[in-house]
Amino acid sequence: MADHQSFLFLRAINVGKRKISMNALRNLLLHEGFTAVRTHLNTGNVVFETAPFPAAAIEQACESLLYDQFGFPVTVFYRKEADVRAILDEARAVLPSDPADSLYVTFMKEEVPAVQPLPSLSDGTIRVVRMLGTTVLTQTSPIPNGTSFPNPFIERQFRCEATSRNIRVIDQLCPAS
Repeated sequence: MADHQSFLFLRAINVGKRKISMNALRNLLLHEGFTAVRTHLNTGNVVFETAPFPAAAIEQACESLLYDQFGFPVTVFYRKEADVRAILDEARAVLPSDPADSLYVTFMKEEVPAVQPLPSLSDGTIRVVRMLGTTVLTQTSPIPNGTSFPNPFIERQFRCEATSRNIRVIDQLCPAS
């Protein structure tokens, strides 16, 4: 079976004492048999090629591998190229009209039921704009002297582990063909 481009998104690395160099991560995955491995930025974004495997199997294997190598737990989110492209298509339909706002893609460990109305912070700085199974699209507005990064809000709201990336990062990882 032909290999397909796939993605790993690692949660909360290079924050505090949870340091993993992207070079060490890339070399570890290559040593374990992953092919065409590349990383993007310093936040745990990995692109590689693989034959189709169940997502849970890849996530569990990578989580064990990372724990054994680096000594702390890392939650891993695996997505196939077709899934990422579908997310990008959905995201383009809800891009913010205000250039100061940002759109984030949040990958979740579990599928959460769609809710109405879509959740938002009371001040409107973080708004869920689309729910796509195990992915949530969130629009954020800047706040003075603070951050409107959506991950803590999403994890509290849906009570499951998640990791968020700006849509621009996802676009760079999986450019239009």
